Amino acid sequence: MSLNAIPSKNFCPENNHVEMINIAIKNFKKLQYDKDEIDIIPENLPCRPWYLGGEWHQYGFGPSLDMIQFCKATNLKITYDICHAQLWCSFVTSCKTRKGTSLLDYTKEIMPYVSHMHISDARGLNGEGIQMFEGEIDFESIFNASAEYDFSWVTEIWSGHLHNGAGTHKAMRDLETHYSSKL
Repeated sequence: MSLNAIPSKNFCPENNHVEMINIAIKNFKKLQYDKDEIDIIPENLPCRPWYLGGEWHQYGFGPSLDMIQFCKATNLKITYDICHAQLWCSFVTSCKTRKGTSLLDYTKEIMPYVSHMHISDARGLNGEGIQMFEGEIDFESIFNASAEYDFSWVTEIWSGHLHNGAGTHKAMRDLETHYSSKL
């Protein structure tokens, strides 16, 4: 991650950040923990996350290939954040030097490695944690693509915990209304 953007001509997920992912894998393998007691399930990240109250530029753990490579190398599953994936797909599509990918394709690639899912809507490049059905995600196709897999899930609405969890409660009600047979 960086406070400053790397010019798109200098950054290509398929090429020059492979070393960064390899370093992450190497360092993760140094961790000593009891795998019977602790489940570590890293999460895919958006292209423009908010850290410490400011917007950053994120370059690793966004592409599905990063997550797949990490899972294969560490024998772990991941937390799949649908919103983060949508933001990543929008970012890649907006870069004229790269071929874009759809959220549905991303989902199909990543589902065999998913242990847990975060569900919220997204908009643009940094509209993270949008209330259900207020953004750009086609939940019907995503839920259909994930139906055959076993995973836990939770809604993750931006500030959904405020006002006694009103945002989270609304998201849960909306999901129940629209998809109770699929979740």
